[in-house]
Amino acid sequence: LVLFGNGDLVFGLGEVIAAGPAGANALPGRIAPFADCPEGQMLDMSTNQCMDCPEGQVFLDILGACACRAGYMALGSGCVACGAGNMTGSAGSEECDRCQPGRYAAGIAQTECKACPVGTYQPALSTTACVSCDASGRQTTMVEGADSDAACVCARDFFRKSAGGGCEECPIGMVCEAGSSIAEGVGSSNYPAVEEGFMTIMDDPLQVYKCLQMESCPGGRVGTCAAYRDTETVACARCVDGAYESGKVCEPCSGSTDVAPFILVGLAGCAGLAVMTFMVNRNLLMQTSNTMMCVVMVALMFTGIQTLGIFQQVSIEWFEPMQSILELTSLLSFNLKVVKVGCVLGINPVSNFIFRQMVAPMSIPVVALVLGVKRYFRPGTRVLLELVNTVGTLFNVFFISIVLSGTSPLVCYRHPPFTPDSLASMISEPSVLCGGSNVHTEMVVVGILAIFVVPIPFMAMASIFTWKYPFYVSTGHEYLHAMRFLFFRFHASKYYYGIILLSRSLIICLIPIIPGLAGDTALQTWVMTACICGYTLVQQQLNPWRSYTANIMDGLISMTLILLLMTGTMATDLQANMDSIKVAGVIAFSAFLALVVGTLGVGIYLRFRPNP
Repeated sequence: LVLFGNGDLVFGLGEVIAAGPAGANALPGRIAPFADCPEGQMLDMSTNQCMDCPEGQVFLDILGACACRAGYMALGSGCVACGAGNMTGSAGSEECDRCQPGRYAAGIAQTECKACPVGTYQPALSTTACVSCDASGRQTTMVEGADSDAACVCARDFFRKSAGGGCEECPIGMVCEAGSSIAEGVGSSNYPAVEEGFMTIMDDPLQVYKCLQMESCPGGRVGTCAAYRDTETVACARCVDGAYESGKVCEPCSGSTDVAPFILVGLAGCAGLAVMTFMVNRNLLMQTSNTMMCVVMVALMFTGIQTLGIFQQVSIEWFEPMQSILELTSLLSFNLKVVKVGCVLGINPVSNFIFRQMVAPMSIPVVALVLGVKRYFRPGTRVLLELVNTVGTLFNVFFISIVLSGTSPLVCYRHPPFTPDSLASMISEPSVLCGGSNVHTEMVVVGILAIFVVPIPFMAMASIFTWKYPFYVSTGHEYLHAMRFLFFRFHASKYYYGIILLSRSLIICLIPIIPGLAGDTALQTWVMTACICGYTLVQQQLNPWRSYTANIMDGLISMTLILLLMTGTMATDLQANMDSIKVAGVIAFSAFLALVVGTLGVGIYLRFRPNP
């Protein structure tokens, strides 16, 4: 190759050959490669030097030259940034692309249009922002990139009542996922679901009822109850016809064999009454101290167990195994569900309640019959006196259960939304709404009549006997035999303690229905604890029981009852009324201050009191 002239020859193959002297026929120069430019720079082939691309441009290998970068478009010999609402996704574009509906570009020189976030939409082209479905946060979209307000649905924890309507808060006890609506009916896939432990009825699907037994209400679709439970009954609290309640579940009745437990309990009760009739009327002078102590301990046991029944009247969410234990002890409160009463008497709550109230009065003719037989074989039997003593012993032992049974229609718990105006159900029969049905009215009337038939006359009789006891003792009146159920357990000087014990039981039973306390679990627990503590203080001061051991055991039973009550309260999600808590706190602190000041005053008085 011969080069002429003194200039350089530049090849497009990346080589530069320097020319030799004029007229030379040789190439004394050397061949050098092109410079290796960094990414983003271009090579000036005339100088073999790297240089930056002009503003807004980027070097493209495919072109071997600079071109407008992404976010810019070519205009003449230069580049300009795409305006807001537009974009170019790649370098070398001749024009900007408009953002499509459902997307936006907030600033200039954007390389992409972003999808509208969840909760917003955009129906127009070339927009810089998206429109919020609802500034309050009640509405949202199911996905990003919504291009119409039709994509806006109710957010989680809200639901739509009608097509085109606004979104409302999800009822307590229901689950409203995003998109929930009742406009399409109960059977729709986006209808709000029900939480476990709550239920609703098809006829009024938005009225939520709280179930006292979680197992009865598995939640899910509207109108769902556990197996063999009536889906049209409030709180799934009643078994369907032909089934009975067995613990926490309903089981189908199996036929004639279902009557057996009911009959056996009835026969056992009659046998127990017969035995008790003979036992309580035996000559006290012939009883050993150990026998007397045994009787006292049994009485304490029954009182403690029945006090547990009072705890069931408070809206405490008991844990296992306490829940099962309390259900077993409910038999002492004449709750006959555990003996398949549903298979014998049916599922009507009124008829079952009437039968429950008749259990205690029905004991009177049974005892009278037993005494009649006894008199036939023992002509000297004083039937009337022994009848009063036997029935008095029975009513005294089961006094708490009798009062609880009669007042149970007045003990209610609230359904969502747990306000003073919310619907309420009986705790003992959640299928019956308090104050909202003829069924409840009938049960209240029956309960009041039952209270006036047994507890009130019994309390009156016990009060009269206690008042006249000193007179009867001084005259050796035969009524002493009829009243022995009130006095034989206590020291002679503490004969009045029987009426104190009955008053304590009555007060604790009435706490759940006292105005101002009804429905307030926290305050009920506080008052109940105060009553038990006060009674324990009096009992430990008087030591009324004939046995020292009985006095100690009575105090210990009261202490454990308080601990159980506190434990159940801690396990319960209380709907506490702060005003009532403040009042209780002020009362407790005032009592504390009074005791502190009183203690100091007594100490000062004793210090400076003249010695006798």
